[in-house]
This record gives sequence, C-alpha cells and structure tokens, in this order.
Amino acid sequence: MSKAEIKDCPFCGGRPILQTKWDASKEVTFVYMKCQKCGASSKAYSSPYQIIERNDLFDNEELRITAVSAMDAWQWRA
Repeated sequence: MSKAEIKDCPFCGGRPILQTKWDASKEVTFVYMKCQKCGASSKAYSSPYQIIERNDLFDNEELRITAVSAMDAWQWRA
C-alpha cells in the first residue's frame, strides 16, 4: 500500500501519518495511523520487536505486518 492509497481523515479531511510508540520497558512497539490535523487515530497494533531506526518498521517482517495492519484499520470505512 503506498502513501497515495491512504485515505484522508474521515472527520476533517486531514492527512494521516504512521505513528509508533513504545511501552514503558520499550519492549513492545505500538503502531497506528493518526491524522495530522485533528488527531483522530486508528486502532493501535503491537509487536514484540523494537524499532531502532525508522527503516526498521519496514525492514523487519513482523513490524511491517503490524504497520500494514494499522494502515488497513485506517482505511476501513463503515
């Protein structure tokens, strides 16, 4: 899925970005989509792998699957 295929925010029309954050121990990475304009976000998906550099998100197969799940959740519309 490319950036061109990612839908704008259903609430405000803003552009979403892929976000990551970690639990307190930094052993679990959470990945989700978030609107840059209004802050609406998708469900957060977790992976037991750490991201050391931004490229790790798509270089590690488990993290890539987690990121794609977050993007798919953003794309889903009722």
